[in-house]
Amino acid sequence: MAERKAEVWSLLAHPLVYETIQAIFGADRGRRRFVSEHLKPKPGERVLGIGCGTARVASYLCPVTYIGFEPNAEYMAKGRTENAGRDVT
Repeated sequence: MAERKAEVWSLLAHPLVYETIQAIFGADRGRRRFVSEHLKPKPGERVLGIGCGTARVASYLCPVTYIGFEPNAEYMAKGRTENAGRDVT
């Protein structure tokens, strides 16, 4: 049984699966609200995202330097691709 459970969780390692599940649960709405109500970054500031997934939050930020840490290399690659032209590392 543990092996089957691990197989299901391993699907989340794929960026498309991760983002689809995030969309189903309305994560983008939460990200937008978090940025506008709590984070409130100003242009030129630096923002650190720990466990940033595919760095979707960067699309809701004003011109800042966004530094994301994510152990899943596929997530980070997708985040860099989706945020081309932004200061995302």
